[in-house]
Amino acid sequence: MPGISAELEEHYKSVEHALTHGRVVPLLGAGVNLCGRPPDARWADAASFLPSGGELAEYLAKPFGYAVDDLARVAQTVAVMQGPGPLYESLRKVFDADYAPTALHRLLARLPEALRARGAPRPYQLIVTTNYDDV
Repeated sequence: MPGISAELEEHYKSVEHALTHGRVVPLLGAGVNLCGRPPDARWADAASFLPSGGELAEYLAKPFGYAVDDLARVAQTVAVMQGPGPLYESLRKVFDADYAPTALHRLLARLPEALRARGAPRPYQLIVTTNYDDV
């Protein structure tokens, strides 16, 4: 691969081998939805991409006049101070939309077919996410 070190290229090959042989489970964290998002793009209501954790915390805190800290703290504060209803209503406004999968989501979705085409044993893929969406 042009532009990467030999050490990093070796690491990529190692991950590819483990992934294609079913010995690694992809773990998608909160940053997965930032994959392919322009670096200067900011999420706002009705954006075509999902918010980052910080952007979601800001979105939840603003209407209630709370300080933006982190997502868990803001969500807990809204739920305790206002009840769970307003929290769920705010979250529903964000997540009741059809967001496009990122390039990483599409790669993982195509992986089993690509493995079958290469003659690999029938892959049954497990993907774990800590994220808050359904992309």
